[in-house]
Amino acid sequence: MAKNVFKRLIKLFSINLFIVLILLKIVDYMLPNKIIGSNSLNTNRSILLKEYKPNITYKDDNINIPGLKVSSIFLKTDSDGFIMDSNEYDSKKKQVDIIFYGGSVTECLYMNQNKRFPSQVGSLLSNELKKEIISINGGGSGNHSYHSTLNFLAKGVNKKPKIVFLLNVFNDLSLLAKTGSYWDAPPQRRIIQIKNQNGLFYRSLKFLKDLYPNIYYSLKNFLQFNPNQVFDEFKNFRRKSFLAKQEDLSHIKKEFKKSILNFISVARNNEIIPVLITQFHNYDKNIDSLFVKNTFVFNQIIKSTASQQKINYIDLHDSIPKSVEYIYDGSHLTEKGSDLASKIISNFTLNNFKETLLN
Repeated sequence: MAKNVFKRLIKLFSINLFIVLILLKIVDYMLPNKIIGSNSLNTNRSILLKEYKPNITYKDDNINIPGLKVSSIFLKTDSDGFIMDSNEYDSKKKQVDIIFYGGSVTECLYMNQNKRFPSQVGSLLSNELKKEIISINGGGSGNHSYHSTLNFLAKGVNKKPKIVFLLNVFNDLSLLAKTGSYWDAPPQRRIIQIKNQNGLFYRSLKFLKDLYPNIYYSLKNFLQFNPNQVFDEFKNFRRKSFLAKQEDLSHIKKEFKKSILNFISVARNNEIIPVLITQFHNYDKNIDSLFVKNTFVFNQIIKSTASQQKINYIDLHDSIPKSVEYIYDGSHLTEKGSDLASKIISNFTLNNFKETLLN
């Protein structure tokens, strides 16, 4: 008897709940302020910073890259995701003097932490000036100049550095050559990120990923591992080459220059000295490759833009020897190459901005 009463109550409750939900939906529809297509409420749009996560320590003892003697790497970030290396500092108490922006050639991941040139520049300047100079590294793999500018705006300007260096050529050329636009890009590089957060299940998975990051990435790499397949993030972005026709090439050259000008404007508007750096590499200028030929074109844009804007640039392209001793894979520095880049940049800075750093 009691069991039947309970069943009837459950049934009555369910029916009433269903009626209430229908009535609420009708009321919701009749309200003057309407949202059409409520599925979009689960869509989260954001601008990509393309940064390291803040306050992380990353270590990998299984590095095996042809041409490199390094077998392990260590990386540590500050509270804003900048690579700290040997510059241990409290970002809330100490003045940041210099920030470097760029892609993986600035990041210098695959070398001893004290050998990365953004860090070394700070150490060399500190020794020379007898004053602590804090130089931090905002480089990140795959970052182009728009990523650098957004990163600079979002978290670099607030640190009030005296000088900001930009080394972005290859990643800009690589993307623009395929799509002609900074906005048409693979998901990992897309400026506007769109994530569909579908309720409790999505949030639960994200919670577990954040709780057990090493297990997550180990499983991810294991499940995706294929020794005969190299991940190609541009697989679906090779529809056309913007290097073949002169009109397309002219278009991407303008896009690149506009992006560099954006970075310069952000620096100037915030009373920070911008310095551009050309891209070093060990490719032969006479090689039959449109991409290689246009690396020289994009480097020239760096130089001409700096001259037109009356700002300084450092020509690392002409200063770093085109040898595997200095550049191990075409564009990334060895520790010896990073040592040389550090000396060139620190000497340039002393010659041009000594008083700025001392004040």
